[in-house]
Amino acid sequence: MSHWIHPEAEAELEEAALYLAEHASPALAQALLLEYERVVALLVENQQRGPHSDFGMRLYHLDRFHYTVFYEENAVLGPQIYAVAPQAREPGYWLQRAGDV
Repeated sequence: MSHWIHPEAEAELEEAALYLAEHASPALAQALLLEYERVVALLVENQQRGPHSDFGMRLYHLDRFHYTVFYEENAVLGPQIYAVAPQAREPGYWLQRAGDV
């Protein structure tokens, strides 16, 4: 089983990594990407790992980083990731993405 990530969610992850590389260190940016990959592997293994959010999807917080992955379960395709959301940003700003698919 694999997973799918919305293009805007993928862009969020890339922007976060670029910001960390430029303003902190390339090693911290790499750590963010590795943490995201770890979380995705956990979600592929067990999509029910994350609790339900107020938005009707599941969520999973990244360790060490203030980002949350919002996803829907899909028994055939694996987790469907709609946001890699900064926790300081307006809650639910990404909700229109679920209707884009």
